[in-house]
Amino acid sequence: MWRALPSSLVGRLVLAAGIWIVVSLVAAGVLLDAALRDRVDYDVRRDAEARLGALIGATSVAADGRPVLQRPHDDIRYQEPRSGIYWQIYVAEGDALRSRSLGDENLPMAPNPDPLQIDGPNDQQLIVLTRTLLMPGARTPFTFSVAVDRSEIEEHASRFAGSMSAALAILGVGLLVAVVFQIRVGLRPLAAVGRALAQVRAGQAPEIAGNYPGELQPLVDEINQLVRHNATVMERARTHVGNLAHALKTPISVLSARASIDHGPLADVVRTQTTMMSKHVEHHLARASMAGPEGGVYRHTSVADVLDGLARTLAQIHAQRDLEIDVEATAKVLFRGERQDLEEMVGNLMDNACKWARSRVSVTARSEGARLALVVEDDGPGMPEALHGEVFQRGRRLDESVPGSGYGLAIVRDLTLLYGGQVTLSRSRLGGLAATLDLPASTEAAV
Repeated sequence: MWRALPSSLVGRLVLAAGIWIVVSLVAAGVLLDAALRDRVDYDVRRDAEARLGALIGATSVAADGRPVLQRPHDDIRYQEPRSGIYWQIYVAEGDALRSRSLGDENLPMAPNPDPLQIDGPNDQQLIVLTRTLLMPGARTPFTFSVAVDRSEIEEHASRFAGSMSAALAILGVGLLVAVVFQIRVGLRPLAAVGRALAQVRAGQAPEIAGNYPGELQPLVDEINQLVRHNATVMERARTHVGNLAHALKTPISVLSARASIDHGPLADVVRTQTTMMSKHVEHHLARASMAGPEGGVYRHTSVADVLDGLARTLAQIHAQRDLEIDVEATAKVLFRGERQDLEEMVGNLMDNACKWARSRVSVTARSEGARLALVVEDDGPGMPEALHGEVFQRGRRLDESVPGSGYGLAIVRDLTLLYGGQVTLSRSRLGGLAATLDLPASTEAAV
């Protein structure tokens, strides 16, 4: 049942209101039509009763005991054939007086206290009232009958019912439009909350600001509290990791120094293990410094600024090799994340490229919709494709002759995954290795 309902809240409210409006107006139309037809029947009967009373009042008894009309009827339709209004006075001997409109037709002669509906001339639907009275001077009772055609009145009633149906339909459409407008206006603060929350997530605002209706303000306050709490928890976790790593560095340094003095198998084991422990500590210290998308809240970083700064720094570090470091990125290319994280990822890749390059390193950044493609290439010896997956393992070094800890690419991979992206290796167009970062991009102003 619920699957058949519209997915939007507005759609559900409009559908519910529409069903209620249609049901209510149809019920109101049925009741009004029934009331109208009851009123028509009542008016027809009252008219027939009035005409019957007028007929009886205008009738007197002649000397021979026959009925005589003392005055003509005012309604000219009695004189028009088959006009729809008829009267008849029946005498027991079989003689009868009739209105000219009735012609040779006969009305029912049996007395009936209730209106009787019969088929009249020209398929008319007649309402007939009949009364039998013994008038003074008459030898036998007279039977008075009056008939009124209800089809004309029914036709007027049907036209009125049609007009009423059209009016109710217009009213229903108007009510539905008013409901849609009311829902739109009523839900507008909720849409404002959604936009404000999107700004918080995009890093454009620290929390949801503004005044909202009383029904929404508690929700806004809870969301703001959750954002602040999440940021606090993330910062506390990074602080604890950093503190723990720093606390381990001193004992490791003491063990390493002691092992460097002593000789023997135990000292060799201690030196080996303390070296590995130092690498792990450095790795987790780097992880602790990662900002990442704190609680889903992002900043916006200019890629060109970061690349230019890293290029200048690496050019100084490798000044003796006279490397050419090319950077291609416009000011509109923005990274949807923290600056220090981008520096960590691209810095490791550019540093590796500089270590292996013969003379040139190229860095290109471009935005492709909501994604950022950042490619770091070198003209070095490259790497066999079979080894592309191994270099991302923590502490894995393919060439011990080149300085490094083996954790740089692992950190790049971890940070990239943290932002929902990926890092891939391929053959460079310069002849060496190409590392491609796929990261979230932004079109907002850099923060």
